[in-house]
Amino acid sequence: MWGLACFTSTLSHLRALPWEGWALLAYLVLIPTLGAYGLVMWALRRVPSAVVSLLSMTEMLFAIFWGWWLLGEIPTPATLGGAAFIGTAVVLVTLEGWVAWGKTPLVEDPKP
Repeated sequence: MWGLACFTSTLSHLRALPWEGWALLAYLVLIPTLGAYGLVMWALRRVPSAVVSLLSMTEMLFAIFWGWWLLGEIPTPATLGGAAFIGTAVVLVTLEGWVAWGKTPLVEDPKP
């Protein structure tokens, strides 16, 4: 409730919002928020969680790309190095051998 109290001065502006603004707000709630989290929950039921968590890191790669392409932001060498690290990790984990390697036990059960 205290979180909403911080925004009470701006709530009056919402009443004056035209229908286009409400449509944009509905789009932002439905597609990027509910859609993205829904896809992650769907993927967690079908793919190992290690793969899903690593693939979620590609969000940063897309943010770097979109920032460069749409906004003209030039990535720093450190940003490109981090992107290369994340991209390499995603490729290695999604390869069949690496996923199968993660499922094998490190120590076999002792035989009676």
